[in-house]
Amino acid sequence: MQRIHIYIILLLILSGCNNATETKDTTTKKQEIKSSLSPKSMLDEEGTKKLVTVLTDYYSVKEGFMSTNSANIAKGSAVLMTTADSMRSYTKRTANAGMLTPYLDTLVIESGKMATAKTTKEQEIPFAKASDVLFAMLKKADLKNTVVYQQHCPMAFDDKGGNWLSNEEEIKNPYFPKKMPDCGDVADSLK
Repeated sequence: MQRIHIYIILLLILSGCNNATETKDTTTKKQEIKSSLSPKSMLDEEGTKKLVTVLTDYYSVKEGFMSTNSANIAKGSAVLMTTADSMRSYTKRTANAGMLTPYLDTLVIESGKMATAKTTKEQEIPFAKASDVLFAMLKKADLKNTVVYQQHCPMAFDDKGGNWLSNEEEIKNPYFPKKMPDCGDVADSLK
């Protein structure tokens, strides 16, 4: 009789583990389907494409920080400044996109500072400001079907902390790419 109870308990445990696996598989499949969808936002198709281009150009700047190459950061920042300015022109002539103009103004200014700075240290503060304003703008635009992680390093800027954006959950810290590349956590996300 006691053996039957043990078998029943084992069956329940095993079936529970199987359900957890099925749930994880289902979640993974849902994420794959979502990532295969086209990005959407409160903007029209043209505006959403411009928004995604700005985000893509931002990621290029972040990669410059990961390689600690101030010239690549400057070059990427100049491109980001141009695409952000192009989107700013678009928002000025599009009724529902006008509310994004202040974010883009700041993004253009901070990108310009990164483009003209001589060292990665000088580029970090405008990068942090650009990261925060870009994430706020993406939230305001209600970007969907594009995964964006806002990540945070508590040790950046003399322990005041600094944020950056990533398209992957894995931490790759642009403030300490050589010393502490995995220092930080996911503070927020858009999916």
